[in-house]
Amino acid sequence: MTRTADPLAGSFFVEALTDEIEQRAGAVMAQIEDAGGAVRALERGLPQRWITEAAYRTEQDIAAGRRPKVGVNVHVSGTRGPQSSPWSFFRLAPEVAERQVARTRQRLTARDGPVVADALQRLRQDTDEGGT
Repeated sequence: MTRTADPLAGSFFVEALTDEIEQRAGAVMAQIEDAGGAVRALERGLPQRWITEAAYRTEQDIAAGRRPKVGVNVHVSGTRGPQSSPWSFFRLAPEVAERQVARTRQRLTARDGPVVADALQRLRQDTDEGGT
């Protein structure tokens, strides 16, 4: 299949999905035209209303269990809190973070300040002039 330009070769399913997308896009474009164009649609809050309605429908579907959301309506443990999870999560040991901070500080103090300043100046200059 991977050596074929179009492995589905005009699949009726893919064609049907394409037709559906085209119809939906046409309906949206018609609504925008009916509103007086894109600017008028924005002024009237049409796209914002679409987004709000879609978010509301999504939350209704999640609450009703029609749309799975991990940790909300699927794969939820019986209790809440840090002890409720059957999973063990990675926890960074505090000494590791302290060691990394110390290494970073050491690198910053050991670097050659004038060389860094010169490199940053060249970078700014190249950026301002559109250089590569």
